[in-house]
Amino acid sequence: MANPNLFDFATSELSQDAIIAWLLQWGSAENRGKQLQKIGSDFARFLINRQQPQYADEIQNIKAGRQWMNIDVWAKINDKILLVIEDKTNTSEHSDQLFRYKVSTKDWCTKNNFEEAVYIYLKT
Repeated sequence: MANPNLFDFATSELSQDAIIAWLLQWGSAENRGKQLQKIGSDFARFLINRQQPQYADEIQNIKAGRQWMNIDVWAKINDKILLVIEDKTNTSEHSDQLFRYKVSTKDWCTKNNFEEAVYIYLKT
């Protein structure tokens, strides 16, 4: 028997986006001492490490949200890394979405003194 999967119940992409953003938001150090804080910060670090395996900074703050600049889920981590997540449920990547996000967020990162952005394609 397979493990229960929350996304079997939250089948719309918007439901999944909300859960991902919610979990990331818990990762801020202000929630330290609460079990979801560790899970949220570990999840954020896991996603960052997919492109930056050497990243080991302690996560102090995470501000996460949905549907900004057509990005499914975004998170500002430690005010220096922009995490961009393209979330898919029953479809696949199309229209060079991650490339378009790279183009549209590059200037934003520069103007807001963010070191860089991390782009993740997440299929649940």
